[in-house]
Amino acid sequence: MGQKYAYREVRIGPLYPAEALITREAVYEFLSDATNGSMAGFALGKVVRSPIGAMATRAQNVERFLNIGDLGIMHYVEPCYPSNYEGGTKDILDFWSTAVPILRLTRVAGALFEQQKASCNLRIEAHLRKITGQSFWSGPNPNLSLPITTVSDSVPALSQVSSCDLPGNALNITVDLMYQLRWPFGEQAPPPMTNVREVVQKLLANV
Repeated sequence: MGQKYAYREVRIGPLYPAEALITREAVYEFLSDATNGSMAGFALGKVVRSPIGAMATRAQNVERFLNIGDLGIMHYVEPCYPSNYEGGTKDILDFWSTAVPILRLTRVAGALFEQQKASCNLRIEAHLRKITGQSFWSGPNPNLSLPITTVSDSVPALSQVSSCDLPGNALNITVDLMYQLRWPFGEQAPPPMTNVREVVQKLLANV
């Protein structure tokens, strides 16, 4: 699905995907389960079948999707702007809200691999894409933070972890990825990991 404007992207899957880890029927059943759908943030969404698995979709303020294939690869996309945005004046966006889908998808991946009794090393990627000229708030409170930008059109973050360690490390992985995403922004010194952890923990306290 093409994205014209700034969007968030999360991918989680085996470090070396070589063979099917899950049937497409099992993917469909997994996403159709209300508990898993809610964990992924698609409680009000719908599940559609694809040739290699299934996709959870939702169109409420934004159009976003979570696709899971038989190789065990999860792909999540969420536009930063509402679906009626047509490229006019750019808003200053909330940078830290990117932590929410990262944490949710990490938890969902842990549940999926645990259910399938699969064990492998996982690659977790988070990206902010098409952000040329886009400003973000540097802190969680717009009234107490300055807008920040980056010279890059896309900002990546990467983490590797064993699927066995995933459920207990979802928050630590999210903090690490958010630190990597935050580092290229702004002209001031980047916030240390401890500050990023504090902000992310407060933001995700009820997620």
